[in-house]
Amino acid sequence: MHKSVGNALGFPSRNLLQFRGRNRQCVVRVPAGCQARDKQQSGVAILMPLQMYNIPDSALGESPEGSRFARTEARQARPKRLDKVPERTRPCNRIGVRSLEEVSPRGCFQRSPTPLAISERSTGGRPMRRFSVAVVTVLAIVGLLALNVTEAQAPRQVIRVRGSDSMAGRIDSMAKLYMNNHPDLNIVVSGGAKGVGLEGLMEKSGEVAMAARKLNEKEMRAAQESGLTLDERLVGYGGVVIVTDPANTVSELTVEQVKGILSGAISRWTQVGGADQPIAVFSVDQAHTGTLTFMTHDFLGDKPMATTAVSLSSFGSVMRKVAETKGSIGFTRYRDAFESPVSEQVQVKVIKIRRTADSPAVMPSRQAIADGSYPIRRPFYIYLDKQAAQTIKEFVEFVAGKGWGKQTL
Repeated sequence: MHKSVGNALGFPSRNLLQFRGRNRQCVVRVPAGCQARDKQQSGVAILMPLQMYNIPDSALGESPEGSRFARTEARQARPKRLDKVPERTRPCNRIGVRSLEEVSPRGCFQRSPTPLAISERSTGGRPMRRFSVAVVTVLAIVGLLALNVTEAQAPRQVIRVRGSDSMAGRIDSMAKLYMNNHPDLNIVVSGGAKGVGLEGLMEKSGEVAMAARKLNEKEMRAAQESGLTLDERLVGYGGVVIVTDPANTVSELTVEQVKGILSGAISRWTQVGGADQPIAVFSVDQAHTGTLTFMTHDFLGDKPMATTAVSLSSFGSVMRKVAETKGSIGFTRYRDAFESPVSEQVQVKVIKIRRTADSPAVMPSRQAIADGSYPIRRPFYIYLDKQAAQTIKEFVEFVAGKGWGKQTL
């Protein structure tokens, strides 16, 4: 169907390619090193890196844009404009085809932005049926396979864990670790719940509750009235660290002395062996209800903080205020004092704690908090319904087995 015009004319000048159809014959310029080859099943001629064809300069005409193109010879009728360029093309990798030149009604060639040089054979307007049927068949098979895969995948079981902000970081790390070996589960951990997360269990918006303290009798009774039979698991202990400004000469305190300072019974450092200056107390506010409730209810024995205490929105703010205020004291979580970015940005002094006046002064550490040698610590609990699914119970067992520690695993 194709023949070399260069061989017929004998002029080794321009690289052109001849496309001949039933109703037209035209010459297309193509890059050197490529020739057109028929593909009967697709109805297009595709450039292949085989050989070049040469046409002399005298055989070239001028396009309306001023570029030089070959003239078109019509056999029976003037060439028909190609309104649509076939998209089934293949690049001439050896030389890199950059554009398509197609036949215009005037008999000259126009440049098309199509990235590959092709020409449509005269097919009488008939669609490329074989190609279309093949594409539809492939798409149908792919669709059925995707549908079968989707149907085969069972939905993941969701376990919602709600409760204390102080527990959320480590529990979330343990949940992600657990899901690595249990891809059928989707465990969602969220802190910030009011109180201890018990509301989530009673309202059926959570399957597991995180509590930074032990539930009281009133809360246990409310759970029973809502139809829950609670199962309590101790995860571990978190330490509460006492910090002061770096210039303070006091390095250690007893538990009773800390209680006196926070409640306001002790208001000057001279009362605990320090300099003659007032004590400024900094505390977190209700944004951290778990820690604040533990300190006022469990540690101070239902006594309020000192009336002169300044409440701040975060433990990081407490550390910054203590660092810049002489004669100040505050409390924070262990991880905030030793493992947070704030601990690297500000300088505070950590107070060693004696359980009694005769006990050794202990610096807080993960080990000292876990074994109880550091006395100011609070328990972390997980609660769930005893009628919960076995998958939920197994996850809770995993968490309890890991115990408490760093926020990231």
